[in-house]
Amino acid sequence: MSKAKHIKGNIINLHNRQNEVKKNTPKSQPSVQLYTPHSGQKQIHNWLLNNPSVKYLILACGRRFGKSLAMLNQALFYALSNTNEKIIFLTPTYKLAKELFEVLHNSLGDNFHYYLSRKGNKAVNVTDLKFKFSTNSTIQFFSFEKPENLRGLSASRIFVDESALMNDDCFNAIVKPIASLAKTVIALSTPRGKVGWFSKLFQMGLNSYYTNYKSFTFPTSANPMISSDELQDAKDNLPEHIYLQEYEAEFIDNASNLFKNIDNCINNDFNYNVGDRVVCGVDIGRVDDKTVITCMRVSDKQVIYQDSWNKLDYNVIVDKVAAVINHYKPIDTIVETNSIGDFFFDALKLKTKHKLTSFYTLQQNKNYIIENLILAFEKGDIKILNNADLINELNNFSATWNAASRTIKYAARSGCHDDYVMSLSFAYECCRRNTNIGKLSYTVVNMGGRNRY
Repeated sequence: MSKAKHIKGNIINLHNRQNEVKKNTPKSQPSVQLYTPHSGQKQIHNWLLNNPSVKYLILACGRRFGKSLAMLNQALFYALSNTNEKIIFLTPTYKLAKELFEVLHNSLGDNFHYYLSRKGNKAVNVTDLKFKFSTNSTIQFFSFEKPENLRGLSASRIFVDESALMNDDCFNAIVKPIASLAKTVIALSTPRGKVGWFSKLFQMGLNSYYTNYKSFTFPTSANPMISSDELQDAKDNLPEHIYLQEYEAEFIDNASNLFKNIDNCINNDFNYNVGDRVVCGVDIGRVDDKTVITCMRVSDKQVIYQDSWNKLDYNVIVDKVAAVINHYKPIDTIVETNSIGDFFFDALKLKTKHKLTSFYTLQQNKNYIIENLILAFEKGDIKILNNADLINELNNFSATWNAASRTIKYAARSGCHDDYVMSLSFAYECCRRNTNIGKLSYTVVNMGGRNRY
């Protein structure tokens, strides 16, 4: 045998031996650097690693603790460390589901090494908010805004973000059947009162009798990125029950409700007579939001009509709003004119001869009308229809303290809407401001700098 052939034979034999070694060597787990958790987040991750058989984990955390970020990393850990994991994230709205999907997508990028790369498979599906990984595991984001759309889902791991916003019917009828076959169910949220399935599961997780449940609670201050000055500012300027719930993660009776006495203000039993003095409030919807009109009788501040529209051409919505105004002949109608509202307001002027008032929403004048509406409910000075959308928005309306501007901000809780609330606040402001029938006019409201807190 020649020397060249001998060398070639040795190389081939070595290559074959190396292939045999590779074939018989177990594949190593993907090595991926996840985020660096703070001590509170690390405590949760360590517990999950050491207690894989416990099915339900309930996390009650203050705002900005970092619970969503922690659980996105936990989900990614599950997906890359195991094969054939089917992981789903449930959120209150599609908007929030998309935001969480984008957080993960932006972190991984488009060329993440462990995406599924088989031909014909799309590793990142922006439409379905879904990731596919080389482990044949998936992470997908869904909204429970329309619970019926979740029927038929299956999952090995379930994360329910902003769990306190999911009602009992949705959890019991939709999520529980999915959870029955799942290995892990993680519910995370800022508390929202002492009622509902989230509060119930949290209490079970504190009781050693329920071995399949575990609860953790962390205040906002557990996040070292939040300064003590910011927390003190919030404590000094927020109503106590709001601070305890939002920052201390305490389960407070009725704590989530800025609007008290709602049940006593519901009234569908009224008579409307043509000629009654009426005012209206119109909140203009953008993208996924609704355009809402509220009509209110001035004499007793009784809501006599409410309607909403979305995902229609704006010209169609203008026609529908104009038809309501022309029917009830209000003495004044406040119309929000932020953004697309300018076009809407100008178009509406051409469709009605009744008085319209432009309202450009800023934080100060929004605080003014919201605080007046809160007081109206407390005093029973308003009557609303038994409208499930409105009542849900009233119950999920919150206040947050902005440390930078030292002001309070009123808005819907994360993942919720406030279209009905804003429309109602405009109508109520009309009642307060109008005592006599005025002439046709188009004016801009400037409420000044009033801010109670």
